[in-house]
Amino acid sequence: MLGNREGQTAILTWMKDEFLAEIDSRLGSLGYSDRSKFIRDAVYEKLGLPKTGSVRELPMAPTRKGKGGSPTHYKRRQSHNHSQAKKV
Repeated sequence: MLGNREGQTAILTWMKDEFLAEIDSRLGSLGYSDRSKFIRDAVYEKLGLPKTGSVRELPMAPTRKGKGGSPTHYKRRQSHNHSQAKKV
């Protein structure tokens, strides 16, 4: 479920797996850390709008880098259970 962001709307688009894999394989070499920024910049470029700087009327969503992924407590829980097993 997407969170609500005032003044912004999420857009869902379908892409073939092969095309998405191609995008993912090139993100880092193009200087992007996530797909959203890449796709957003591609749209800005196609529309002829500046991607950064003075575009206050068209703000970009905050980055989601570092959000989600595997829970960090899982590793702690494993090591905690492992240390108890050694004590017995």
